Amino acid sequence: MEGRVRRPRKVQPVDFYLVIDFEATCEKDSRDSGFTKDYPNEIIEFPVVVLNATTGEIEKDKSFHYYVKPTQNPHLTTFCTELTGIKQEQVDQGIYLADALLLFEKWLEEHNFVGLKFGPKNLHPGKTFAILTDGPWDLRNFLYLECLRKGIDCDKDYFKRWVNIRWLFGEFYKSRRRNISSMLKQLGMTFEGNPHSGIDDAFNIARIASQMISDGCVLYINDSLQNPVDGNRDFAYRPYTGLQNPSAKGRR
Repeated sequence: MEGRVRRPRKVQPVDFYLVIDFEATCEKDSRDSGFTKDYPNEIIEFPVVVLNATTGEIEKDKSFHYYVKPTQNPHLTTFCTELTGIKQEQVDQGIYLADALLLFEKWLEEHNFVGLKFGPKNLHPGKTFAILTDGPWDLRNFLYLECLRKGIDCDKDYFKRWVNIRWLFGEFYKSRRRNISSMLKQLGMTFEGNPHSGIDDAFNIARIASQMISDGCVLYINDSLQNPVDGNRDFAYRPYTGLQNPSAKGRR
């Protein structure tokens, strides 16, 4: 398979990866050329799948999953329902994004997830984690922009720097950037579940990440809210302080 070289398993920088794949409201461009660029996307599914960085196992019993009620465009478009499989009654019975974020924070506390190993030294003992996504869009385009529009507090360090698995996959296997199904295919796997279901997408991303760990990849932080870290293996995490560019040390 293209670019597939098995290497010794490496020690990961965290104990767990929390795989997030939001689904959001959307509409199709009237010119039939794809998504409408300026549409105010709102998160309607908030799934988190837990990947044990040491064993490479997906811990399904720890998953976090809620449907979220949109407020700017409360009625889902036909395109959105057909794409995601999410029904109007599911979001009508969902919770607001601000409440989902509070429940997520509570869930982190319940499972003793505390942040990054190379984070602030005053962290309480616990299980360290980093968020892992398929690209920059979930945190930078969906969560951050919606919270900014609505005045919702999402000012957490763990939402500002994350593992961009799509970028890292291309770098590690020396291949072009691929979507979830294409990454699975390159690894000799097939998609399990329904594409564009947030919880199923997150599970399959976790499968990709698990295989990458097995193949010897270090899933290091390589993307951020303001500027991509672009493969910076020596990036030293610092609490977010503004719009400064992350350290370029180790940038390739």
